[in-house]
Amino acid sequence: MLRNRLALSLSISTLAVGGLAGCGHPPPPVAPTPSPQIEASIKSQASAAAPETEMVGQLFRGVAYDKGELTDWHVELTKGNCYWFIGAGDGGVEKLSVYVWDQENSRVAQERSKTNTAVVQACPKSTGTFKVEAKVMGGAGHYALGVFAKAAPEPPPEPVKEEKKGPDLEAMINKDAAAQAPGATLVGDFYSAANGKMDWYTTLSRGKCYWFIGAGGDDIDDFYIYLWDPSNKRVGEQKSSGHKATFGHCPKEDGMFHIQVKTDSKSEKFKLGVFQKAK
Repeated sequence: MLRNRLALSLSISTLAVGGLAGCGHPPPPVAPTPSPQIEASIKSQASAAAPETEMVGQLFRGVAYDKGELTDWHVELTKGNCYWFIGAGDGGVEKLSVYVWDQENSRVAQERSKTNTAVVQACPKSTGTFKVEAKVMGGAGHYALGVFAKAAPEPPPEPVKEEKKGPDLEAMINKDAAAQAPGATLVGDFYSAANGKMDWYTTLSRGKCYWFIGAGGDDIDDFYIYLWDPSNKRVGEQKSSGHKATFGHCPKEDGMFHIQVKTDSKSEKFKLGVFQKAK
């Protein structure tokens, strides 16, 4: 049973690419009407490649008078379903290709067939409008495309992962703060991230000095701290070859300062503490 309502919207554009047949023999003559064999071929392909599916809407049709001509359509697909796009041409079509693009205009499926039939499958990760294109890569003639759908299979349960216990980053930072900035106190909470780069903003006051002390997992080999003042001028940085770094600054003005931390790991967690005390 298909999930949600299957919706289909159609927008057709056809592009003629002249001269592609050019240097060889001229394209074959195109019949005035499409052959009924096209629909029979699509249904046969659906029975073999996509059993237990339902056809969505009607066949989309196109005609190519030369090699390289194409038609595209816009189809509304629903998350939770899988779709088969099945194309077929008449006897004059020698090679047929079918392509599918998602809402971000990324190609998610394609079939460059060596025959006049092509089948591609896509299981959308989100509901939206997808572009489907049929292109005659050899010969000329009528062609059609059918869209078939059924509910996607339930994904297998994800295995339970044992949580990796890393070092106590806050304890490490507090220890470094006691050694490098005795008497300084933590401003607010620790900042935390695990994607290799993070930006934060904090208010600093003239007349005080601040220490930005960071620490990350053992797999981090480069730990960088950058600081910009309220006018977006970089006022300092610390690049450490290790999983910890400390940077100190005594601002000459009050305002919102921009802090950035970079590490060489996209997965290791890191934290940053901001400590302050009067000059």
